[in-house]
Amino acid sequence: MRTVAPRFKDLPAGFTKVELNGRRRVDKAENAIIEILGNPQMEFEKNEELVTRQENNLKTFWEFETGLLD
Repeated sequence: MRTVAPRFKDLPAGFTKVELNGRRRVDKAENAIIEILGNPQMEFEKNEELVTRQENNLKTFWEFETGLLD
């Protein structure tokens, strides 16, 4: 909490996003995803994937397919 709370101290509201996913099939419990907006983890994951692709010279499926068409 000491890490997250200071980032949002100046905002009165609007720093979370809730997506309702409906009910689970098994026990019919309501399901939701709660996300903290401005989460640096998502940006880190995007950058990590890009670095891994560049270091290992990997291509996405669509890049591979386009190469076959050329």
